[in-house]
Amino acid sequence: MKYFKPDIRGKLRFLLSVSIFGFILFGVISLSSIFTLYDSLNMEQKLLSEGMAAYTEQFAKSEERKYMMEVGRARANLIRNEAAAMVEDVQYLSFKLSAMLNSPESFLPRELPNALYDSVTSGEPYVHFSPELLQRGVDENLMNEIRVVSNLADDQRFLGKEYSTLFLGSRHGYTIMMHIMPDDKDMVSLSREPWRSSYDPRQRGWYQLGIGKSRPSFTEVYISTGGFPCFSCVMPYYGKDGFEGIVGVDINLKDFGFLMENTAVGEGEISFILGSNGEILFTTEDEGILSAEELQGDLRQSDSLDIADIALRMIAGEEDVMPITLNGRECYIAFAPIPSLGWSVASVIDHEIAMAPVDKARERTAKHMAAFRSMMLLKILFCVMVGAGIFAIVLWLLFR
Repeated sequence: MKYFKPDIRGKLRFLLSVSIFGFILFGVISLSSIFTLYDSLNMEQKLLSEGMAAYTEQFAKSEERKYMMEVGRARANLIRNEAAAMVEDVQYLSFKLSAMLNSPESFLPRELPNALYDSVTSGEPYVHFSPELLQRGVDENLMNEIRVVSNLADDQRFLGKEYSTLFLGSRHGYTIMMHIMPDDKDMVSLSREPWRSSYDPRQRGWYQLGIGKSRPSFTEVYISTGGFPCFSCVMPYYGKDGFEGIVGVDINLKDFGFLMENTAVGEGEISFILGSNGEILFTTEDEGILSAEELQGDLRQSDSLDIADIALRMIAGEEDVMPITLNGRECYIAFAPIPSLGWSVASVIDHEIAMAPVDKARERTAKHMAAFRSMMLLKILFCVMVGAGIFAIVLWLLFR
C-alpha cells in the first residue's frame, strides 16, 4: 500500500496557508479590538470633556466670585482710606487755623488776591467777601485777622493735588479758598457771576453741617459752585472768642472714575457708587438703569425687583457676589460697603466675560482630546498598512 507523500513545496504551501489564515484571523480580531477601543476612547473623551467642563465652570465661577469680591473690597478700602485722609487733613487745617487765631503774633500777615476784584485762576488761593460783609464794612481788626489767616494758603497749595477745593468760611462772612480746575487757566467760580457778587459761605450746606460739631463731618453729595458733583469733609475751627468758622476740603466724584478704570474686573464692566439714600453718586454706565440718567433717583424704588433688593442690601452695609439680569443680559454683581461714608461700591460684569476662562478651558480640552484621537487613528492605520505589507509578501512567497 502506497502512502501519499507531499513534496516539500506542498508542505510549505500548507504551512503558509495555515499561517495566513491565522494571521488574517488575528488581524481581524486585532482590528476589531482596536476600533472597539477607539470607540470607547471617543466615549470616554466625551464624558471626560463634559466632566472637565463642568468642573472648570464651577471652579471658574468660584474663582470669579472671589476675585470680584476682592476687587469690590479693595475699591471700598481705597475710598475708605481717601475719606480717612480727608478727616486727618481737615483736623490739621482746623488746628492750624486755631493756632493762627490764638497766636497771631507768630504769623506774618500776607495779602491774597480778592476774587471780587481780581481774576483768580486754578490753583491760586484767594479771599472773597460776602455781600453782607461788604455792606457792613471790614474794620482794621478783621482785616488783620484775614491777613493772618491767609497763611493757610501755603497748606492749601500743599494739599491741592489731593482735592478739588480747599476752603474756610468765617463767621464774619469772608472766605479763603483754592480751586483746582480742569484747565489751569480757568477762572474760579467766585471770580465770575453770579457767585462773585452773591456768595456767602454761611449760607452753604457744608457750613451749616459743621456748626456745633466736635469732629469732622461728611456732607451729602452736592453740586459745587464749579458745577461738578462733589462731597466735602468739614470741621469747625476756634479762636480766643470761641467758634470762628468752618474749614473743609472737597473731592470731585469724577476722580473716582480713574479708580474704577484702574481696577476693572473685565471689559465692559459697569461700576457705580450708591449713596445712603439709594441714589447713584457715580457710575461708568452711559445708559440704562445704572446710568447717569438715574443719578437723582432712589435705586430702592427701581422697577427691577432684583436691583431694588440689591440696593437695599447695599445700603444695609452687606457685601456679596450674585447673579443678576441687567438690561436683558445675564451678569454678576459684586458690592462692598464704605461704612465711614454710608456708601457702597459695586461692579457688574457680563456672564460671558466672567465665564471666558471656562470657554478657553473647554477649547484646550477639546484640542488635546482631538490630538489624542488623531494619534490613535494614525497608529491604527500604521498597523493596518504593516499587516497588509506582510500579507502581500507572504502571498508572493506562496504563489511565486
